[in-house]
Amino acid sequence: AKEPFEVLVVGGGPAGAAAAIYAARKGIRTGIAAERFGGQVLDTMSIENFISVQHTEGPKLAAHLEQHVKDYDVDIMNHQRAAKLVPARHEGGLHEVVLESGAS
Repeated sequence: AKEPFEVLVVGGGPAGAAAAIYAARKGIRTGIAAERFGGQVLDTMSIENFISVQHTEGPKLAAHLEQHVKDYDVDIMNHQRAAKLVPARHEGGLHEVVLESGAS
């Protein structure tokens, strides 16, 4: 069995991708749980307000985000929704995120 994630990012849009990359860069075992990686960006055809990118299309941006995240060995779990947060049993312990699929 795999070790639990030290950080589980819930949400796979640009903010979730950035959070996962920054955590993984620090050597933290990181995962992303998302209904669909890319989030609402996938539904946006014309993007003109993303910092440092004058113009792009949502699916193209999502593909670049996903590749960047995968460069850091982050596990991406698609078709997942967080159902419950179970607090750590003791101070300094890991919290548990229970997904609607029953995985945790």
